Amino acid sequence: MAEVPLSRLLRLHRRAAVTLPQTDFLHRQLREELLSRLPFARLEPRLVLDLGSGPGGAFAALANRFPGARLVGLDHAPEMLLAAGQDAAQRVCGDANRLPLPDQSVDLVFCNLLLAYCHSPVPVLAEVRRVLRRPGLFLFSTLGPDTLAELRAAWTEADHYTHVVRFPDMHDLGDLVVRAGLAEPVLDRETLQVSYADIDAVRADLRAAGSINRTAGRNPGLTGSAAGRKFRAALDRRRDADGRLALTVEVVYGQAWAAADSDPASGNETAIPIDAIRRRGP
Repeated sequence: MAEVPLSRLLRLHRRAAVTLPQTDFLHRQLREELLSRLPFARLEPRLVLDLGSGPGGAFAALANRFPGARLVGLDHAPEMLLAAGQDAAQRVCGDANRLPLPDQSVDLVFCNLLLAYCHSPVPVLAEVRRVLRRPGLFLFSTLGPDTLAELRAAWTEADHYTHVVRFPDMHDLGDLVVRAGLAEPVLDRETLQVSYADIDAVRADLRAAGSINRTAGRNPGLTGSAAGRKFRAALDRRRDADGRLALTVEVVYGQAWAAADSDPASGNETAIPIDAIRRRGP
């Protein structure tokens, strides 16, 4: 089945500019964790890129952390950038797969949850490698394969379609970071539990955040009422002692640096063994 058109994703994210600030608890929590890691990096950036900035939740903290740096917030939805309000960040509407920035022009790429919205992280990682100059840092968060595992399991009892995206696991993502030409990757993960009263509340939050089922095995039509009833019954059997739906969110955090030879035009490749990827459990 064909991928979800990027034009449809853009429409969803343009609408989500209004609703995301009210339902961005996950974005906010992951953003604060990423920001807390910046003091440990010896970095004096001239240009900071907030990649997939959304409504600019990280702008103020990044500007305070690096007062001498130029701050650029990039998002593909202009409404997201307009929702960011007035601050010191320069707003750029652009595609993360084709960054409108020169080679080796960025010292810090801050990327909170953008990879979770992409069909594939590969072109984004390649672009990060292209624009990052030594000793630049790529700091990111994304989602792991156990995210919404409860919904995935319930749907397997209802029909044969796939309804929940299965994100790359930490090891595979680390491999992609290395293959992109970034150096010294460090990845770790944590598991969060998010509790909801019912599936309607879950769907409301997912829609508000601009999420979509982009799996290859998705139903091309409408889900039938019989499958819907089976799904809800399967979820009801998974309620906790308080009668609520406890859903898993697996979060992957990562960082990597511009390689010693980071010039894409040089024709040289930097090879790093996959064993060099350091992993820390929950």
